Amino acid sequence: MLDAQTTAAAMVYLREVKRGNSPSIPLVLDRLCETIVDRRVTGQYWEAFEEQFGVTDIVNFFMHCPEEIQPSLGKAYHFIQEGGFLPTDADEEEEKQLTRARSTLKAAWKEQARSGPLLYAAAIFDEDSDLEWYAPDDDTYLDEAIEFVQDQKRLLTFFGVALFCQRKLVRLLDKAVAEKLRFPRFPDVVTPVDPELGTFDEGQMKILAEYVAPQ
Repeated sequence: MLDAQTTAAAMVYLREVKRGNSPSIPLVLDRLCETIVDRRVTGQYWEAFEEQFGVTDIVNFFMHCPEEIQPSLGKAYHFIQEGGFLPTDADEEEEKQLTRARSTLKAAWKEQARSGPLLYAAAIFDEDSDLEWYAPDDDTYLDEAIEFVQDQKRLLTFFGVALFCQRKLVRLLDKAVAEKLRFPRFPDVVTPVDPELGTFDEGQMKILAEYVAPQ
């Protein structure tokens, strides 16, 4: 988080300097430049975007799966690996991009489960369809990002959706699993906002019915 904040500050600083402004940021210029160069060379944030799809798929499963079926991580891994979220008209290239192996899903969950509800909320946030692509080392969406964080109503709605998803996930997960995650605590001003999601269709239910619990 601190690294992302430093990188974002560097992007703001360099952009404003190019515009002839002199923003006051408590970081030396060498550190700012080094941060931008290092992040672009290593590709850290783009790789993080690539990795987040697995955990958002898992959260997506829990948000849509009928509760009477008792959703679990094992069922989520099976459902996603078997193409449960693939569009019916997906071509070979799309299938390759959207298919996740169980090992990939398990690794994504281990690394990013705590952030899952927030990442998922960003992916489905109707009021800003590009929100999930805001990166601290990319000034493409910098103005939109500034506008977003300054809009209290939109910000609270976004966090409200994340809180709703987080609470539902905690309720549905195995208790021992949920307790280990230590999800973020939202301030009292944030209240749950139901994104009013649907459930699985007949084809998706068939995939889920094929799940066999490990012995």
